Amino acid sequence: MINKYFQSACIFFLFAFSFFLLFSNCLPDEHKHALNLILGSPSSANHTITQTAPQSESYSVSITVSGLSGSGLILQNNGSDSLSIVSNGSFSFSNSLNSGSSYNVTVFQNPSTPSQICSVSNGAGLIASSSISNISVVCSTNSYSISGNVTGLAGGSLVLKNNGTDDLAISANGSFSFPTPIASGSTYSVTVAQNPNSPSQVCSVGNASGSVSGSNITNIAIACVDSYSIGGSVTVEGGVLNGNIVVTNSTNGDSKTVLTTSSFPYNFTMSSSLSSGSAYNLNVSSPSGQTCRISLFKGAVVSSNINNIRIHCLNGNKGAIVGGLSIQGNMSGLTGNMEVAAPFTNTIFAGVVSGNLGIAGAAVDGSVGNSAYFDEPYGMATDGNSLYVADYHNHLVRKIDIATRTTRNLFSVENVQGIATDGVFVYASGKETNTIVKYDLGTSTLTVIAPMVWTGSSYRSGYADGPAGTTARFNCPIALTTDGVNLYIADSANHVIRKIDLNTNIVSTVAGIAGSPLSGPSDNAIGTLAQFNNPSALILDADGTSLYVSDTSANKIRLIDLSISGNPVTTIAGFTTGAAGASSLPRSGLSTKFHEPLGIVSDGSNYLFVSDAYNNRIVRIAKAFPNTVTFLSGSGSYSVTSGVATAAGFYTPWGIAFDGQNLFMTNMGNVVRRME
Repeated sequence: MINKYFQSACIFFLFAFSFFLLFSNCLPDEHKHALNLILGSPSSANHTITQTAPQSESYSVSITVSGLSGSGLILQNNGSDSLSIVSNGSFSFSNSLNSGSSYNVTVFQNPSTPSQICSVSNGAGLIASSSISNISVVCSTNSYSISGNVTGLAGGSLVLKNNGTDDLAISANGSFSFPTPIASGSTYSVTVAQNPNSPSQVCSVGNASGSVSGSNITNIAIACVDSYSIGGSVTVEGGVLNGNIVVTNSTNGDSKTVLTTSSFPYNFTMSSSLSSGSAYNLNVSSPSGQTCRISLFKGAVVSSNINNIRIHCLNGNKGAIVGGLSIQGNMSGLTGNMEVAAPFTNTIFAGVVSGNLGIAGAAVDGSVGNSAYFDEPYGMATDGNSLYVADYHNHLVRKIDIATRTTRNLFSVENVQGIATDGVFVYASGKETNTIVKYDLGTSTLTVIAPMVWTGSSYRSGYADGPAGTTARFNCPIALTTDGVNLYIADSANHVIRKIDLNTNIVSTVAGIAGSPLSGPSDNAIGTLAQFNNPSALILDADGTSLYVSDTSANKIRLIDLSISGNPVTTIAGFTTGAAGASSLPRSGLSTKFHEPLGIVSDGSNYLFVSDAYNNRIVRIAKAFPNTVTFLSGSGSYSVTSGVATAAGFYTPWGIAFDGQNLFMTNMGNVVRRME
């Protein structure tokens, strides 16, 4: 009886102990530790909690075999994991792979009795968080070659692949054949694994894929053409980049990362080269706290490397530049008040004032605010941090730091009047000298696009399209606007709108008839059949196709639609007869009288802002029909008086620009103003 009870007790103890072990393994580690302390575990005095590192999930690589009638077929994955196949069907390799691992399934041994050739399709790639199940292996007693012809190869080593695995190096033009035949019923897919690089070429594959069906494939066509690199340089304000930036070519998805550790100026080359005739369109990201802008970013390759793309990064988060003049943004909050709010209460933003008038004077580099002299400032543009001002009689482009109001002398242009910036370059034009130049903000390099030529009695002028440096002629290029690829010019005394392709420096006429000014009713005609009368300002809108023009002596605002063949011109505002006047506002565009409208900018969406110069007021024009014109600021008096919208005075307002917060304008009365 005792033995019976003893045996039962042992069984119960073993069962309870097993349950305890199972239960304790289910406890969290901190509870296990407490339980060990209670039970007096020998390790409880010095217990260390350990956690097992999570195991990466692995994925299988499977294949489907068809057509197999022989024996002895052996497949391999990545050259080592062998899989013997004895029948048709689906099979998996024994070794699973982690996500991100590569796989490469090949035939290690073809079957015999009967002899067959087996071909692998979709055999190579990367694991991406799922098992691979689309690999097919087709076996056939009949196999056929994959071959073709290479043309245009100029040297170097071209490497082709068939089905991602069968490599073939080619060094000369002519016929080629892959070393591994393909079983009948299998697919083939020929790709370029390596383009030749001595010289650099891009090779394309014609008739690249298909199925083998009872005959050799002989029509693979490889065509190689010379390829060219795409690149340029990066500069950074202060020389320090806050974070990596990425340059992307939207035409092919190619990208290049510029690291913060780079030494600036930094020369970059995109990863992929392009054949002649191929288009490129680059854009650049911006790191936190900085704004990077790109110039000469778009074009087509023409039998040479592209190395003139420029990127410049400045400090601060700034919006996009519209037309090279103004920052895109919501301007609905503008009050029309001029220098009323602190810290500019009744204080002109920049310029020396006596009484109600600005005082002309020689430019002094480094002057601040109301100690800075100007002498008839005309055109103006901004990159969001600085204002760039054409100081006409001082023959200087001036740079005003918006935050500190410090005015610097940036570069010299005789009789400078037109100005624009894409954030990388500042473009400027000399009115009487008929010259156009660009200044690199990152390298401080000044380049002449269209030279000024002294003829003995005057500067060369005229009208002709062609290369800007030689054939082309201008006659008072008075205003500029740009998208960083093209520079548009109000060629005022020729009464036309011109364009310079900044990649080629070729000048063409966009709209207008040279020497034939508009008089009387509007001439809304196709581009080069339309007429203008001393166009003196223009803005390319954010859409890149709407070009608005202040047709000054015609007292009209015109729209050139670059998206339509022929560049049709329409009048959106200004009295039908072109008569000057000062209409009460608001009213529709075509019923409004202006008196020589000059500066014009866009908010990039709904409105234009125009300096109605000889009415000494600033107005807003809706882009949508009926193009309602609304009063914004100006008492009509010739003065530079600060004050609320209806009391503020202007002295022939000219250039106009928005920095994302305030609207600035130059006055021929030798000052720069700020609207709140």
